Amino acid sequence: MKIIEDISAEFEKRKMPGPFDGPLCCDLSENLGFHASPLEEGSLLWCRNAIRNVALAKHRSRIVNPDFLSVRFVEGGSEYLLYEGKYIRIEPGDITLLKPGRDYAFHTGPEGFCVKYNITVKGTALDDLLKKSRLSEVFCFSLSERTAYLRSFEKLVRHFQSEPVPGRGTNAALCLELLQNLADANRSDLLPRPLQEIVHFIERNLEKKPAPETLSRTFGLCKSAVNRLFRKHLHTSTHRYIAERKMELAGRLLTEDALSVKETAGRLGFATQFSFSREFKKHFGVSPKKFSRTN
Repeated sequence: MKIIEDISAEFEKRKMPGPFDGPLCCDLSENLGFHASPLEEGSLLWCRNAIRNVALAKHRSRIVNPDFLSVRFVEGGSEYLLYEGKYIRIEPGDITLLKPGRDYAFHTGPEGFCVKYNITVKGTALDDLLKKSRLSEVFCFSLSERTAYLRSFEKLVRHFQSEPVPGRGTNAALCLELLQNLADANRSDLLPRPLQEIVHFIERNLEKKPAPETLSRTFGLCKSAVNRLFRKHLHTSTHRYIAERKMELAGRLLTEDALSVKETAGRLGFATQFSFSREFKKHFGVSPKKFSRTN
């Protein structure tokens, strides 16, 4: 994300007409959208649609006083956003959270195209969840790891395509997962550099059973110093953070990779299937077998 002081100069360099000149224009080379069933409308929390489109040079659009949250991710090219009198360039890897009750105007960036994903979320519980996750304080941030957002998008698409129409609970659960991933990503971006590096190291090495001692050796910090960083900024211990991230990976291995309980336990370095199942149930509240059947 970059605030642009002289937006006309950005376009003049490329000999293109200035942004926001003229009427609204739909200039798309691709617009692939998936929508919720009418049976899912009106829930406390629900996703209305998931859309991927490729906007071309002349594309101009507006969102006026929406009653939904729009979570937009730019994958390629760029777009300009006019918001509260400021011109903002949204670049690849940027997430923008367009909140209800505001006005927004868009124009494709000077590259002449913008590849973007958009998920819209509604529900009476939305405002409270945004406040609790502190996403209500965030407008735009850059994703250091975009996999989680794209995974949420793909899960919603599969949900919308499924037959028969799933119940409201699945839609709400996917929305909660999306908001949690965004809150985690935003929190990570706000962490001090040493802790960011430690967190990224843990994510890359979850299957190798990263222990607090390993982190100390790798980053040249004593165990107590590492633990203080986690407690101060993430409000948990190093050990608990690693355990929780491993369980979240276990859930994905069971559902998305369709591994057996035994295979998942072995992959994550548990000595026995029993010890893995005990930790899994402590985290999710259900056994791994039941979790994989219901997800």
